[in-house]
Order: sequence, then C-alpha cells, then structure tokens
Amino acid sequence: FSACIKGEQDEARAAAFAGDRQSYSCEYQLRRDDTDGHWVEERGGWIGAGANRRLISVIRSIESRKRREEQLSWLAVNDELTGHLNRTHLRKTLDAKLAEMISGGRSGAYLMVGIDDIGAVNSDFGFEAADRVIAEVGLRLASVLGPDDRIGRVAGTKFGIIIVDTDPDHMRQICVRLMNVVRESVIETKGGAVAASVCLGAVSL
Repeated sequence: FSACIKGEQDEARAAAFAGDRQSYSCEYQLRRDDTDGHWVEERGGWIGAGANRRLISVIRSIESRKRREEQLSWLAVNDELTGHLNRTHLRKTLDAKLAEMISGGRSGAYLMVGIDDIGAVNSDFGFEAADRVIAEVGLRLASVLGPDDRIGRVAGTKFGIIIVDTDPDHMRQICVRLMNVVRESVIETKGGAVAASVCLGAVSL
C-alpha cells in the first residue's frame, strides 16, 4: 500500500509504523491510473500491549475537500469567468511591476480596455451570451500580449493590461492590435453571432 503513495512518506506515519510513535495523522495522494492522484487522510494509533499490541488505522477520502481548497485558492487570484487575474491581484501585480520598472530603469504602460455596448448584448441575446462575449474578448486580448505582460478583469466589462518594456510608439501599436483582434471576427453564442468591439485608454509608466 505504501508503494501507492505519491511523494515522500510522512515522518509521523513512518515512526508509528516502526513502533516509535503512539499515534499519527497525515494526508497524502494515492497514485491512480486515470488521474494525477487521489487525496486521502490517514489516522492511526497503537492499542493493546505485548503480543496483542496492534496498530489500527483509518483511511478516508478528502478529494472533494482538496478540490474545494484548490478552487478557493485559484479564485483568490483569478477571475472566475475569464480565468485572468482578478482586480485585487492585478493591482498587486501592477505595484510589483512598477517597483521593478523603477529599480531597473525600465518603462511600460497600463491599459484600460472596455467592451462596447455590452448592455445591448444582454437585452438582445441574454446574460449567458454576454458572459460568452466577455470571456472571448478576454481570450483575444491575451492572445496578442507578450509573455511578461499581464491582464486582469477589473470590472464587469473592463480589463486592465500591464505592458512591460514599451515606449509611446510601441504602446500605440499594441492598442491598435488589441482593437483589431477583438473585431476581426464575430463571437458565436447560443443566442447568435455577436460583433464585439472595445475602446481603450493608456498611460505610460
């Protein structure tokens, strides 16, 4: 059974199995062929004395709890609809990037991008279609960014974008690419095709 445990064996568990510890409690993942692993909790302790001494252990699945914890941890950083950074974490990232630029003598830009007329999409196609448009616009905006740039959803229909190592001329080129990538093709929703566009503002950092 121990061979099915992913990673190093818990020290308290090993000590208990060796008879050097009265009780133990630990969490670990079991290897499975169909998934990355399955989280379990194991608790055990010694009972009896002499020849009747036995180590009794109970193992229970905590996979659902671990998945909830991972989801909550992810949501603390990311926006649920788009998968991009949420407003709070984008602001923290902006503070960090500004500090890096100041210390390294580098320049950059901060862009605010808003989706046009999303209210009309809500009324004509429904809220589900509007969410689809917001998510797709976020994907398209991210597709033209560099590996060190960052994007986050800062409001219902607005995205903030941090661009590093850019000057005003390059910043204007990026703005044009961002507008073009959104409107280059319609966005398919369950309610029909939506032609989306964005407006944006930018400031040099």
